[in-house]
Amino acid sequence: IQRHADRSEAVILFQTSGPRSILYFGQPYGKQQQAGLSVEDRLVELTNVFNWPYIGPWSKLYLHYLEISNGKGVIRDFNISSLGKIMASCNGLILLENMLKKGGLLLMNPVTRKLIALPVGTILVSYKSSYALVFDSSTAVYKVVHLFLDGYNYPCCEIMVVGARSWKMVDPPSNGLISWLGHKPVSAVGALHWLPHVDHNNFIVSMEIGTEKFKTIELPKSGRIHDRILEMDGFLCFATHEEMGIDRIDIWTLKDLSNGNWTKIHSVRGCSGLGMIPTFGSRFGGQIIFTRTEDRALYVYDSHLISMSKIEMWNKERRPFHDFYLPHVNSLVSWEKAGSRID
Repeated sequence: IQRHADRSEAVILFQTSGPRSILYFGQPYGKQQQAGLSVEDRLVELTNVFNWPYIGPWSKLYLHYLEISNGKGVIRDFNISSLGKIMASCNGLILLENMLKKGGLLLMNPVTRKLIALPVGTILVSYKSSYALVFDSSTAVYKVVHLFLDGYNYPCCEIMVVGARSWKMVDPPSNGLISWLGHKPVSAVGALHWLPHVDHNNFIVSMEIGTEKFKTIELPKSGRIHDRILEMDGFLCFATHEEMGIDRIDIWTLKDLSNGNWTKIHSVRGCSGLGMIPTFGSRFGGQIIFTRTEDRALYVYDSHLISMSKIEMWNKERRPFHDFYLPHVNSLVSWEKAGSRID
């Protein structure tokens, strides 16, 4: 199962707010008559908590995914609602806020609908806190990584192996390296990577998943506010807009953490002036998804065809919660069987 997830192409995961009857986008994953699942209702059943107040449909977020093929986007529905936002995704598992417990987290596979509550870690405001869910291939376990800035803006990091009862503190990045944690980290080439500032990023902060050690990696050029790091074809990429007057977005790739050598592999021309923000890359096929700032439309760049095209979607008037997208893989992976393999 794990190997199948590793070879599966990603879809775009997102949440919307509003009544379930209004926000039905397409056919649900699996059987068409599959009953809707409330994450909180399911959690109450598992934990035997009673007298939880009624939760109206407008309070909930609804989970969907977007499949992209040949320039067309098809929005599908998991038939799952929750009060909490998605924090991270890995191999088909998602990390959610547990709104029944302050600072709590939930781990779920939206395909199998299996769900567990995780122990509470350190509680902080969102822009000073970053969560990641990763698979450690050296030990065949899933880890939740929480990087945050404390009350004095000193970086701290705690990690929990899924199935363990508590978090452990690890040595954080050096003080002063990070001032902001607003972007989701990217998992690529055996490590997690963060852009440490809102603007003027000259390096990224990385943590090797196996050793849990932090390091910095110099970027090929200073990153600006609309530049991003992303995974494409299994490698770490840096998408950067050229300076004023040059309508070009350059794509650099890093294939080896040990040498820190970036190689420019693509130049996307004629789109920088349109306000294109790199959103994420495909796991296979050399494609990059961009979000246009003006209308939040999605565009796909094909590095093989050297072409940029708008993704035509159903229900294009709908918007994800806070325009938030996350790469995801639909799979049957379980945190209890992380080491299982099929060919």
